[in-house]
Amino acid sequence: MLTALALLLAVQAAPQLLCTTLSGVTLAEGDKMERTEGPDFDVYYVDGPAGQFGVYDGYYAQVSGGDAEKAFVIDGHQVNRMRIDGVFRGYLVTGENGAQNHFFGAVFKGDASDRAFFDRVHFGGCKRAA
Repeated sequence: MLTALALLLAVQAAPQLLCTTLSGVTLAEGDKMERTEGPDFDVYYVDGPAGQFGVYDGYYAQVSGGDAEKAFVIDGHQVNRMRIDGVFRGYLVTGENGAQNHFFGAVFKGDASDRAFFDRVHFGGCKRAA
């Protein structure tokens, strides 16, 4: 009986996972997620103790036509810092099949400090970041 209880507590304590077509994002304790469905895309909004962010999951992110600056590579996927008319608009990742994740929101500053956020992100399937 104690083993089953310990297992239940371990499962309850496990962090939540936001799953997209292209990535998995490990949510922090206290993060609350809301999903909005579009005709051919989903947008996930997360609000938590560290701030707010969103993830667009589809094939035609609005920032696709912006200026892309290579920021870093995670799990073999190029993460681009996006600007439109010189204004920072988040990060865009495009998979081999054309699927896109646009990461945006108040948690991002548009500089090298944003790299730490992506420690929560795993590309290449929905699983927890290592």
